[in-house]
Amino acid sequence: MRKNKPLFGLLSSVFVILFSTFGLFLLLSFKGDPYALASVKRPDTHPQSPSDLIGKKEKEERMERALEFYKLGEEYSQKGKVNEAIEEYRKALRMDPNLAEAHLNLGWSYALKKNDYDIALQETLEAIRLKPHLKVAYRNLWWIYRLQKNYEKALDTLKKIVQLEPDNAINYLNLGDAYVSDNRDFKLAVQSYQKGLELDPNNIYIHRKLGKVFEFEEKYDLAIGEYKKAAQLRPMDPYTFLFWAVSLGKAGRQMEIPPIMKNAIKTISKELSLSNRWDIDLLRYFAGEISESDLFAKARDFPIHRCQALYYSGLRHAWEGEKSKGIEFLTECQSMDIDALSEYEYSRTELYLLNKSKP
Repeated sequence: MRKNKPLFGLLSSVFVILFSTFGLFLLLSFKGDPYALASVKRPDTHPQSPSDLIGKKEKEERMERALEFYKLGEEYSQKGKVNEAIEEYRKALRMDPNLAEAHLNLGWSYALKKNDYDIALQETLEAIRLKPHLKVAYRNLWWIYRLQKNYEKALDTLKKIVQLEPDNAINYLNLGDAYVSDNRDFKLAVQSYQKGLELDPNNIYIHRKLGKVFEFEEKYDLAIGEYKKAAQLRPMDPYTFLFWAVSLGKAGRQMEIPPIMKNAIKTISKELSLSNRWDIDLLRYFAGEISESDLFAKARDFPIHRCQALYYSGLRHAWEGEKSKGIEFLTECQSMDIDALSEYEYSRTELYLLNKSKP
């Protein structure tokens, strides 16, 4: 065996020399052929084949068609044709399943149809998955959670909106509303509204809502102060005076209500026609110009008007000592399930406070 060892070593040396020579040949060959060298370094890189180009062109065409269907859906939505809009948005998504805006508008269309909140939620969440920074999607999501009465998730969504747009005063207005109606955390509501006023000092809606929270806290002078600011900024807005009347009534200053309401009616009449104005009828009710039965007769054909009539007359019964009657009216207002963050929502908080103070 020792005699074969030199022969084995010789053969090994020959093999190494041949392998090295072949490797050098390959290297020199590739050096003269840049594409071959590139192929060795990046074996997954290659020119697009005709089929690739056809696929890319088809994809672009489908995306263009998706946008056409989406725009048609928007046109139908603006005309209030919800079913037609839904069909166009679905066509858009068949062309391009990743069109986030089509998912968003499809979801909102289902929300408008009522009782389809599960589909609305599903489509809105898909829009957010595709475009996590699509701000309007979070606003839709917030409202859909409210329609589902999932107030905890609605509040979480509002907090997310504030993170996305910390310099938007309306976000703090909405957040304050949630703390008032859904959590009854008046301290956090005040903080939210005050932050909104830092960003937009002349926003009458925030002044008015801040006044309402002060009223809930029985800080009536502060509440009336906010209503006065709102009235100075926009003296033609009847609802500021209606909120003002409620605070005066709760504060035991009922005698001040009629002259303020009459002056408001006079001021508004200088600029606007008062015929067939429901909000003016509410002012007249507090001014003592029409009765409660007249008010309900005028509200007969519109559910939201009846809800408002129940709200204001219910509060009036409560501060005049007829708490049970007030609770009855507010309970009916609450049972109407009006989709609005106004008197209907405030009735929930008023009921909570009245029941809490019941002997």
